[in-house]
Amino acid sequence: GPLALPRPRVLNMDLHVTGERPESVEEFFARFPCDTRAQEYLNASSPGVVERALREFRPPREGEDNYSALLITFVRSLRNTDLSNRLGGSGSYEPRELSSMENAAIQAEVELFMQRFPLDESARNYFVNSSGEVQRIILKDFKPPREGEGDYSAL
Repeated sequence: GPLALPRPRVLNMDLHVTGERPESVEEFFARFPCDTRAQEYLNASSPGVVERALREFRPPREGEDNYSALLITFVRSLRNTDLSNRLGGSGSYEPRELSSMENAAIQAEVELFMQRFPLDESARNYFVNSSGEVQRIILKDFKPPREGEGDYSAL
């Protein structure tokens, strides 16, 4: 019969269907390398948050050499959901415009953006606290006349 080739793991983005999720935190960090701070942040989370992170963490690309910023942002959003569920007690989720993973991806891009384009504290707070939709527009459309300036707040 025809030769069945194994599907390449890196290109397989449909992980939740194939059951190829990492089974343990060790497997997770072997697949998604992170610095010590990010590893400790995940390990210090509640068992439910750790389990959800192993199950739901889906970065936009695989094969990167560092997922720390993305993981920390993702785990923070899981912790916040976990906390609000325990405080609210209803167990029902508030409808959110973006999934935790989309939010984490945007937050990681925001961090990179602010490294590339330094902002004063006021502009930084405004940007960080804007909705995901506003952040996405800024990330996509911000084109300064030149790069390498010390402060882009006025733009």
